[in-house]
Amino acid sequence: MAVLAYVALTVVSHYRESDKATYTPSMTFETTLVRLGSNRYEIPGGIAFIDGRDPGARPPTTLMRIPLWDNPSEIMEVTIMHHGDRVELLAYQETSGGERYAKVRYKGYSGWVSERYLDTQSSKSIGKEIDE
Repeated sequence: MAVLAYVALTVVSHYRESDKATYTPSMTFETTLVRLGSNRYEIPGGIAFIDGRDPGARPPTTLMRIPLWDNPSEIMEVTIMHHGDRVELLAYQETSGGERYAKVRYKGYSGWVSERYLDTQSSKSIGKEIDE
């Protein structure tokens, strides 16, 4: 347990000021809660999968390419991830507009992806595949 706390503290010590706003995600992921002074940080653990499915669309569709952004404001694209790809969860942040983002590590890159494109398991695409 001491090792886990050390790892979590190391991650927290590298947060930028803009990364400090965290929240409890709607999906259930295992997390470690760390308190440093008056600040609380939720450090996600484990993995998630990129999910581009939109079953509510008519007809149902799956976005096959999901951008990884340099920050939650979606200013600069870091790389492209694909539906079903595995990512490591690093942090969560909610924007002033209420959009929830996860900071993830993907194939050596780290960046931000909207929570709506994450799932706890890999899923097959549905309906029309959009690869743009």
